[in-house]
Amino acid sequence: MELLTSLLVFLTSGLLFHDCRKLDGYKFPVYTTKSCPKNVIDWNRTSSTFNCSKESSYACFPNNEITELIEMCYPLRNIIIPEGTCLYLSKTRSELDMYDCSRRFTYGCPEKQYLSSSIYRYPSCSSIRDGCFDADPICNRTKKNTVKDINLDEEQTDWTLIAAICVPLIVVLLVIVIILYIRIVIILYIRKKRIQKQEEEENNEGVYQS
Repeated sequence: MELLTSLLVFLTSGLLFHDCRKLDGYKFPVYTTKSCPKNVIDWNRTSSTFNCSKESSYACFPNNEITELIEMCYPLRNIIIPEGTCLYLSKTRSELDMYDCSRRFTYGCPEKQYLSSSIYRYPSCSSIRDGCFDADPICNRTKKNTVKDINLDEEQTDWTLIAAICVPLIVVLLVIVIILYIRIVIILYIRKKRIQKQEEEENNEGVYQS
C-alpha cells in the first residue's frame, strides 16, 4: 500500500506541474501559474511540490510586465520584503525587483516588513490584470487590453492544444493507478491464502502426531 500512496503523490505532483508552462530566458526554472497560494496550507503544499534545495526557496510573484504570475525556486533561502513594497521578477537579470505600492495602491499595500513565504497575507501583491496590479488605479491598461484582444484567438488555440494533450494523459495515468491497485490487492489476497494454507497444514500435522 505504501507503493500505491507514493505513486498517487507522484501523479498528483505531475498533474500540478502539467498545469504550468515552463518559461525560457531565466537563469533558473520558472513556471507560469494561474494564482499564487491563498493561505499557509496552499503555500506549504505547493512549496513541498517544488521541493527546493536548502539554498533556495519557493516563491510566487508577477513577471516583469505584470502580465502573469510565475513561480520558481528562487536562489535565496529567505526573501525579506520591505514595507510598502511588492516584488516582481526581472527577466533580463533573473532577479527580484521592488514595486513601490505605498504611493499607488488604494488598498492592500503591506504596512510592515514581511517574508515572501507569507505573501498570501497580501493578495494585492499577486492580484494582477492586463499589465497592472488591481489595487493600482493609476496604471494604464488600455495598451495591454489591445494586445490581449489581438492574441485572444492564439490563446484559445493554445488552451485547446493543452486540453488535447492533458485529457489522454490523465486517462492513461488513472488506468495505470487502477491496474497497480488491482495487482496489489491480488498479491495480498494470494499471500493471505498461502499463509492460511500453511497454518492448516501445520495444524493437521500436529493432529496426526498426537
